Amino acid sequence: MLLREGQLEGMRDTVVAHLPDIVTILRRVRVSDGGGGFHDTWDEFETVACRIGGPLGGETDERSASKVRLIDEEQQLITFEDHVDVRESDRIRWVEGDRLYDVIAVYGRGHWELSRRARVQETDWED
Repeated sequence: MLLREGQLEGMRDTVVAHLPDIVTILRRVRVSDGGGGFHDTWDEFETVACRIGGPLGGETDERSASKVRLIDEEQQLITFEDHVDVRESDRIRWVEGDRLYDVIAVYGRGHWELSRRARVQETDWED
């Protein structure tokens, strides 16, 4: 089945209409320390709308014979518009929630991508 012109864009518009949260994507930058070395800093790359999902639970650990359920309240799934440039080396700062996350996986869906999703892990501000 082929989509008619405009159907894919209409579906993407529906996703955008349901992104209530605002986050800032932070990108790692290496800066010279003036003595031949460097240190890492985080620059604000882009502020975008998203939806921050609840804790990821109910997944099974395939490595375990007993299929132990994993429930990690510090992991979230964040949904962005399809074109947002988020990478596994980025950090996400939730503007209203005053939380910071490391991106641990980015899930793309190919040419008909309606949204981009990232699995994130809450981290400390000092890291």
